[in-house]
Formats: sequence, C-alpha cells, structure tokens
Amino acid sequence: MLFRSLFCLAVLAALASRRLSNFPAVTGGLLLLIGVIAVQGISRGMVALPALTMGYLMLSLLVAWLGAQLSRAERLPEVVKVLAAFILCAAVLNALAAVAQVYGIPPWARDWIAVPHGGRAYGNVAQPNLFANYVALGLLSLLYLHAACRMHLAMLVLLGGLLVWASALSGSRAALAYPFMVAALA
Repeated sequence: MLFRSLFCLAVLAALASRRLSNFPAVTGGLLLLIGVIAVQGISRGMVALPALTMGYLMLSLLVAWLGAQLSRAERLPEVVKVLAAFILCAAVLNALAAVAQVYGIPPWARDWIAVPHGGRAYGNVAQPNLFANYVALGLLSLLYLHAACRMHLAMLVLLGGLLVWASALSGSRAALAYPFMVAALA
C-alpha cells in the first residue's frame, strides 16, 4: 500500500514537472539491473517473474527520482508534513481494522476489513510483521507531526495509544525492536 502511494505520488510529480532528465546517479544502477533481468528473462523464456521484478525495480527508480525532486523542493517541510499525515491516517485505519479483527468485525465493515486468519491481527496488510512495521511508521509520523505542528496532547495520546495497542495485537516481536532502533537513530 505504501509503495502504491509512493508510485502514484512519483508519477504525479513526474507529470507535473514534465522533465524526467534529472534522475539521481543511483538510478543508473537500477536501470542496468532492470536491463540484466530483462535479458535473463527473455533468454530463459520466462516473462512473469522478471516482469514483476522489473516492475518493483522501476518503482524503486521512480521513488529515487521522487526523493531527488523532494530534496530540491523549496517547500520540503510542508511536503514532509503531508506525507507524514497520510502515513498516519493509513496506519490509524489499519489499526482500527486490526482491533476489529480481534474483537469482531461489524457487519457494515465486512467488505473493507480483511477476514482474520491465524489468530494474529494484521489490519489490511495481511501479514502481522509488515503490519507492525506499518504501524511503527504511523507512530513515527505521529511523533513527527506532534513535534512539527504542535499537535494537541490529547490527540497524541489517543492516536499513540491506538497504534501501540494495534502493534501489540499483531503479536510481532519485531515491534518490540522499533523503539530501540528509533532511540539509537535519535
């Protein structure tokens, strides 16, 4: 879901700027890798797997280009706030889905929330460890927005509590490492 969002944002930014010539240097290696995978796939008669891999590499190429464009942006802090707000909104919606998975999905939401399997909550990400990672990104976005926008303390506690609760419902041991990683990077 995050990759799709970044992909759409990259395509929109590319269309808005109408100049794709200023790709960062790292994209040369990605283009070379795309070419090698394409040649290997064609020479072996395989199409589906190399096409999927090339799709992810092309997405990486667009994300690298988007990062380069954002680093040159004049209004970078505003862009970062918007990205953090969208990540937070998606994490909160996934956290609510995870709570519903554990305590019962209401009938009106059955078309929007994945049916739980395996006894662990995973929101709509469909994998508990990736869900915990996404919720951790949402929690970091919440902390950034609190620091950058002076979010009300009650909102910070309410959303932070929901995200931590959802992370605990996932049963992911990796979620326990995120606070230590953030503290090490801070």
